Amino acid sequence: MLLGSLAMLLSVTAANGDHVVSNGVYRELIEVGVVADGSPLGRLPQPFLPDGLDGPSQQRLLKELAGPDVPLERLMRASVVAPHVLRMDQQPVPGRGELVRRADFWYIAYGDLPSLASEKFLGEMISLSEENAGGMAISAAELAKRNITLSMPPGHEGFAHVTYPLMNRVELHLTGHSMWSQSADSLVTSVTLDPRFLEDAQFPNAWRPLKLGENGQPIPGEPQPYAGSGFYLKITRLAEPTGALFAEGHLVFVEPRGWFDGVNALGSKLPVLVQAQVRNSRRAMLKASPTAPTK
Repeated sequence: MLLGSLAMLLSVTAANGDHVVSNGVYRELIEVGVVADGSPLGRLPQPFLPDGLDGPSQQRLLKELAGPDVPLERLMRASVVAPHVLRMDQQPVPGRGELVRRADFWYIAYGDLPSLASEKFLGEMISLSEENAGGMAISAAELAKRNITLSMPPGHEGFAHVTYPLMNRVELHLTGHSMWSQSADSLVTSVTLDPRFLEDAQFPNAWRPLKLGENGQPIPGEPQPYAGSGFYLKITRLAEPTGALFAEGHLVFVEPRGWFDGVNALGSKLPVLVQAQVRNSRRAMLKASPTAPTK
């Protein structure tokens, strides 16, 4: 996903099982939301499935989510290609010619929750898969040059910079601040663009238009500053059946008009990206938990 790809997600143990307490990025996203030019543009929702529910309570919520169109039995199927639920929305930013896009998706996967609580797994699950995409972690020395200190010991949070070609029309350069946290019932990974890098010379938050040259190769235009993206993914252990996990992803980001000149190109692309994200995540969970059931 667009911002999930930023995450160089690093370990942090949740105090008292409370992700809001332990995960500052997640707390910012659900309490303040995505911010651009100092203005909040939308908070990410609270998780659909909270920690601490018993099996019947979980099943009632899952049936509500599935609704009449997708039977819960199909959602629960132990298969990489089982269906998922996706809801999208978009709202204009008054006076700015931009859109705020939202994508919320939910799905069932299978695995062993403690086995997933590792930097390696989480990095694989939401790493970039786009051709020509790339990224790098930002070192503590580079952070120190910018008067940025980590709020937790090394390995508990991270900053990363990625370059991402979006539909061969836009080249994104994004610097994200990420954390992941763990409770007895769940894992939460979260990432947001850090405004301190908006005009950074080395790791800027920026975008450039791409135009095809005479040889068919994309030629980048002038960089423009970019702000306003946030993402989190929560994985919750289900009481039944054995090995079942409920995953939910929530994404908010700003789409400048200059990306696609007002054409709704992302409206058709996002479902494809989400489907790939869901299937890749299921595969990663199975790889990390080889005894989990699948068909």
